[in-house]
Amino acid sequence: MSAEREELKDERLSSLLVEIEKLRKEMLKAAELNGRDHPSVLEYSKEIDRYHNLLIQYRQKRDGA
Repeated sequence: MSAEREELKDERLSSLLVEIEKLRKEMLKAAELNGRDHPSVLEYSKEIDRYHNLLIQYRQKRDGA
């Protein structure tokens, strides 16, 4: 695999991790303001789950699993 493709894959991984962390912080803020059971907190949680699933799929493809 070329160095450019490896770099692109690393960028994709990094962007997924950054987005997950951003959403996590927003979810915690929403929970502090509205309570853990608020619908907005659940929506953040679902979005984090979606990104986490993408991350797992990406890592599996990358590692050839």
